[in-house]
Amino acid sequence: MHKQLSQIKKIQFQHFDKVNNYGYELGQSLYYLEKYQEAMDSFDKALNIDPKNDKFYYFKGNALYQLKLYTGALSLYNKAIQLKADEASYYFNQATTFCQLMLCQEGLPSSDFKIEPSHQNFSQLKGILFKINSKSKGISLQQRYQYQKALQIYQQILESEPNNQEILQNKQKCLMILNES
Repeated sequence: MHKQLSQIKKIQFQHFDKVNNYGYELGQSLYYLEKYQEAMDSFDKALNIDPKNDKFYYFKGNALYQLKLYTGALSLYNKAIQLKADEASYYFNQATTFCQLMLCQEGLPSSDFKIEPSHQNFSQLKGILFKINSKSKGISLQQRYQYQKALQIYQQILESEPNNQEILQNKQKCLMILNES
């Protein structure tokens, strides 16, 4: 009996990655088919197998976000960040979710983002987070009808990225609204 149990555990360990990848890939496929609830169920199964996988929390958070369950999504993004603090896309989704909750001032990832300057990608990550922070703040201000403040933020971004089409469009929208007033 003990020998059989040992063999079963050995087989489970050998197939761990395959089973977990299947749950993850199935979840992603369901997500892209816009079957968000089913995707969450698949990510839950993957998390039961590997509860320390940051990607599973992130993608489950994305599914919750699409279902407009922002508080739950935010919790999952926070967990993903705890597990992998140098993944900029996690901070971007966290900030976007905060904006959806109209808590954008708290949704600025740079205040929570702590990474040692010795980290190999420190300057790149710092630059990405500054852009995410600024973009999120500008969009939030625009959504709250604070067009002058949003324009200032967009102008700062455009100084370093003069061809950023999304920021140029947002700036144009603000200018149009302010000119109509």
